[in-house]
Amino acid sequence: MEKFCLLGVSLLFLTAAMADTYTWVGTDSVARFTALANWQVEGEAPSVLPGSEDALNMNGLSANPTISIEDGEDITVARMKLGGRSYGQSANLVVNGGSFTLLENSWSDWGDDKSFLGWHNHASIRVNGGNAVLGRLYVGGQYGRGVVYVSGGTLDVTNHFRIGYFTQDESLLDVSSGTANFKGQIDFGRARFSQSGGTVNFISHENSKFYLGTQSGWAATYELSGGSLAFDGAHMCVGQSSTGIVNQTSGSVVFSASNTHWCERLPCIGDGSSAYGEWNISGGRVDRPRLRFWGYTESYFTIGNSGTGVVRVSGTGSLYNNDWMRLGEKDGSSGTLELNGGVTAVRTFLGGSGTSSVVFNGGVLSPTVANATWFQNIGSLLVKEGGAVISNDFDVTIDHVLASGATHDGGLVKKGASTLTLLAANTFNGPVVIEMGTLKLGCDNALPAGVSVTVKSGATLDLNGKTFAGTIIDESAGTAKAYGTAKMPGAEVLGERLLKNAVGWYDASDAPTLTKDGDTDHVTAWANKAAGGGAYDLAKSGDGAAFLADGSSKYGKDAVAFTNSWSLVSKSSLAWSENQPRTIVSVGYMDTAAYDEANPGHQSWDRTHFFPLCISSGDQAGSFGFAHWIGDKSGYWDSAAEKDGDPVGNFVEVSDSFAMPDDAWAVQCMWSDGAKVGGFKTTADGAKTALAETSLAGTLGTPSNAKIMIGQYMQYGWRGYGAVAEAAVFDRALSSEELSELNGYLNRKWFGQTGIPYSAAISELELIDGSSLDITDTAATIGTLSGMGAVNGSNAMLTVGEFAPVCGDITVNAPVAEPAEGEYVTLRITINPANGDCGTLVVPAGYDLSRVNLVVTGCEHLTSANTFTVFQGMAGETLSKFHSVASDSERGLKLVYDNSTGTVTGSLPKGLMLIIR
Repeated sequence: MEKFCLLGVSLLFLTAAMADTYTWVGTDSVARFTALANWQVEGEAPSVLPGSEDALNMNGLSANPTISIEDGEDITVARMKLGGRSYGQSANLVVNGGSFTLLENSWSDWGDDKSFLGWHNHASIRVNGGNAVLGRLYVGGQYGRGVVYVSGGTLDVTNHFRIGYFTQDESLLDVSSGTANFKGQIDFGRARFSQSGGTVNFISHENSKFYLGTQSGWAATYELSGGSLAFDGAHMCVGQSSTGIVNQTSGSVVFSASNTHWCERLPCIGDGSSAYGEWNISGGRVDRPRLRFWGYTESYFTIGNSGTGVVRVSGTGSLYNNDWMRLGEKDGSSGTLELNGGVTAVRTFLGGSGTSSVVFNGGVLSPTVANATWFQNIGSLLVKEGGAVISNDFDVTIDHVLASGATHDGGLVKKGASTLTLLAANTFNGPVVIEMGTLKLGCDNALPAGVSVTVKSGATLDLNGKTFAGTIIDESAGTAKAYGTAKMPGAEVLGERLLKNAVGWYDASDAPTLTKDGDTDHVTAWANKAAGGGAYDLAKSGDGAAFLADGSSKYGKDAVAFTNSWSLVSKSSLAWSENQPRTIVSVGYMDTAAYDEANPGHQSWDRTHFFPLCISSGDQAGSFGFAHWIGDKSGYWDSAAEKDGDPVGNFVEVSDSFAMPDDAWAVQCMWSDGAKVGGFKTTADGAKTALAETSLAGTLGTPSNAKIMIGQYMQYGWRGYGAVAEAAVFDRALSSEELSELNGYLNRKWFGQTGIPYSAAISELELIDGSSLDITDTAATIGTLSGMGAVNGSNAMLTVGEFAPVCGDITVNAPVAEPAEGEYVTLRITINPANGDCGTLVVPAGYDLSRVNLVVTGCEHLTSANTFTVFQGMAGETLSKFHSVASDSERGLKLVYDNSTGTVTGSLPKGLMLIIR
């Protein structure tokens, strides 16, 4: 268009750049931006491409165009309406090369000068290469959907960016490769941000802000599965005035501070009074160094500012915050950190005037510096089934109560080489395991009454002169001491000890030892935690596409997940001879399985070279339970069979009429020289029914080059996939007691089962100063029971090799097992040199002295006038004599049994005599 003016008598024509609106009228579905024939300006074909004062209008389209900008093409416009205000088709602008610039323009909520990507229609910008520079832009209009894709090249956003701000249809920012730089504010309303790769940078600027969840009533999400998101002095808010949710399964989020204008709360999860923010870190890493806010001395990783904020770390995720973490900052707010897996490192926790809590459920928590006030004003520290796992390479103190958040919580595991001091009377109820460093008691009952404490070799429990009413197990010596009211060390401790003594034990929750090949996503090493060494590291099975998911979680526990055609196989063969006893155990779950109707003859796939572990399902009814081969026989465990109204297991050979079991399973397999399977059936309503342990007929005719296969089922016929949590191989047939112990441990750990009697065994237990020991629901085995105190327990059975009361009574208020035929119990009496007295054994009615060998030592401290009580049964019962009596005195020992009191007393005459009155 031309502009003219009249000067004097001369008429001059001046060609000048005026603001024009370019409207797309092209009819081709794929066209070049630079094709002038596809544009109109005021109903005419333009002679030049749009410039820096012009606007683009993509409404009233006669086609659904994809408009491209290629190498060497440089386009700059003032405003843009891509998709327009009129109903019609979509429009797509693709930057394959060159550059496209949308200038920063004035901002008016309803003015004509606003730039839109989608209004009534759908529209997208895709950056495949080159450079796209965008100023102020609405992505998504009143009814339309706007999408920005970055799959290569560079996207630079220089000012305000609003995604899903008005729209009733979810808009999208998708970054899969390339780079996206933001210098300004980006708001996500009804919108989703998906990043599977590439680099997203929020560059230091006083208005650099990332707001996820800005429109009331709508939720915004950020799905991070790869690539990196970096904040350099820019603000991040998840849940600003509505709901914002981050789901991070991989990739990295990094905070830095070359300019700290907006770092007082960085990030802020749950900002406004009605806002909800949530960040789930199941994979990848979040790095947040120590920052300083401009004009302030500190900055904070804030969870719950005025609203509700939740951060969950699980799977293989990691959160590193070398700074303050503030939870529940203001009145009415709520901040929660859940440690469900992975690794979390925090410098200092600080609670505000709202509600604050840290939930321990199996994830590892570490300090980043030595800290005597690690937790400050936190409302609650809750320990759930996964337990509190503290790994500290710096000395730290916890002065808050670690309280139980479950009926049977997972207790406390102390890792790391430094000292952890407990200053509060904690109330969790699970076992304590000190794997490394020192656990120090800073007050009486810092460890709850009745818990068992296992001290690994090289670790230290420092009682520090404080009261503790529980059991201490020195694992290196196999001995224990009971203080106050103690509980028998549970299967949680003993089962893990049994697994440690396997020739191969793989635990997927030990994420740091899970090593992957970055190019192919294959596992190259999975932790072998057993004493047998590294001969059973696991590697991929077969070739082809990547098969390993980063991780999975079931029942709050980490697992290694597989896709549908791959598995893990041991690098080395198990190399056992034919019919040699072995025990193989695995725990996991299947997600899907499918039967191939087109190949009914493939279900009996020859497995002579593989010995698969069984895989168990989780809580989804209809999914596959587990599979199991013996030699070249294929089969499955039929969970639906019944006998006399009770569910039983049947090993069924696969045939052409194979049918999937209808019930889901939660089970582990015990396999020795006759495969033993036991566990729990889980039905759709969540109920769990115990299954009797069942022996499968036949011996294990195993080839010498057999290997372990874990994960996928068979490659032909039908296939399933899922996740594996634990697997173990033993070079012997486990005893029934060991199987029971392992069964109790795994069911408690994985499926939350309670009330399962199990065999708990230790070589020596000393009752300290009149302590009592609770063996309820336990088949407890103790090599030597010494000291003085009581053993109590319902639904229990105590097996003891030697009773050794010391200067007081050992009173047993629980059933005592009789020795096996031809074996005997020892009652060892030691005379106190101070007063010539001794300890006494008190047992329930019916105890048979004919199964007891009495040994008396220290007789040199007796005189002929001494009389001492060595045993007390129930008054009025008839006891036979001891099987044998021995002493270290040449003067003999006289024993007298008084039927009216049930006591056996001794003195020192000449010779040996037993009198029954």
